[in-house]
Amino acid sequence: MDPLDWNGPQFLTLYGPFLFLSFVGTVFWKKWLNQPGNAPTVVELDMDPYQVAALQGEDATVKAAVVALVHGGALRFEDAELSVANALPTGASGFERAVHATVAAGQGSLEALRAAARTEFSRLEESLRKRGFLRTSEQDTWYTQYPQWFFGAVLGIGAMKVLVGLIRQKPVELLVMLLLLGVCGLFFLSRHHRLTVRGQKALAMLRERHESLRLTASSGGSAETMRPRDMALAMGLFGVGAIALLDIHPLRDYLMPPAPSGGGGGSGGDGGSSCGSSSSCGSSSSCGGGCGGCGGGGD
Repeated sequence: MDPLDWNGPQFLTLYGPFLFLSFVGTVFWKKWLNQPGNAPTVVELDMDPYQVAALQGEDATVKAAVVALVHGGALRFEDAELSVANALPTGASGFERAVHATVAAGQGSLEALRAAARTEFSRLEESLRKRGFLRTSEQDTWYTQYPQWFFGAVLGIGAMKVLVGLIRQKPVELLVMLLLLGVCGLFFLSRHHRLTVRGQKALAMLRERHESLRLTASSGGSAETMRPRDMALAMGLFGVGAIALLDIHPLRDYLMPPAPSGGGGGSGGDGGSSCGSSSSCGSSSSCGGGCGGCGGGGD
C-alpha cells in the first residue's frame, strides 16, 4: 500500500521515527565519509608555519604571513597601509614572496593578498591533502552532497504527504511542524568541516605541542624576541588574539576589521555568525527563520 494513502496517524507513527533515524544515520554516515580518521604520525606533523596555518584556511595563512613579515621588518604598517620596508630575508617561503611582491605592487588589502597568494595556497593545500588532512575532490563531493541529498529525499516524502493532505483537506499541522524540524536538521547537515578527521586531530596535536609558543606569544616582553617564523606559527595555530604585540599595534585593526554595522540581527564577520564560531548552519546562508540555533559542532 502506498504510504501517501495512509491516514494521518498511521503516517506520523512511522514517518516520525523514520525521519529521526534517517537524520541520526546521515550524521554518522557523514562522519564516516570524512576520512581518513586515524591520528597523524610525527613525521606528518613536521610542517612549516604556513602549512600549519593552511589547516585554518586561506585567510589565516595570509594573516600569518603579514604578521611575520611586519615583525621581521620586511613590511611596515603605517597610516593604515602596508608598504615594503626591506627586501625579503634569505630563505623566505613562496607564500611570503607572493605577499611581499603584492604589497610592493601597491596592493596591500587582505583581499588583494589572498588573491595574489592563491596559487601558493593551493600548493599548501595539496601538501595537506597528501597527508590526509584535507579531502580529495571526490571525497569532498561524497561528504558535502550525498548525505544532504539522502536526507532531503526523506524530507521530500513528508512534503508530498503534506500536499496530499492539503488536496484532501486533511489536517497537516503536526506533519508541517515535523518537517520544519527536519529542515533545521538539513541546515545542520549543511555544515562542513574543511578538515578530515585526521586533519582535525593534527590541528589539536599541533596546538598541544606548541602550547609553550602560545604562552610566549601572549606575553608582551617575550613576544618581542620571537623569530618571524615562530610568529607565523603562533598566528596560524592560535590567531590574532594570542599575539600580545598586536594588542596595541595598529596592525590589529587591519587584521581584524570591525564588522559593518547594519540593521537587523547579527550577520557577523570573521567567525561571528549567528550559528557557530566559524560558519553558519548552511554552507552559504545563516540558519533562517524557524531553526533558532541549528546546532553546535559539525562533523
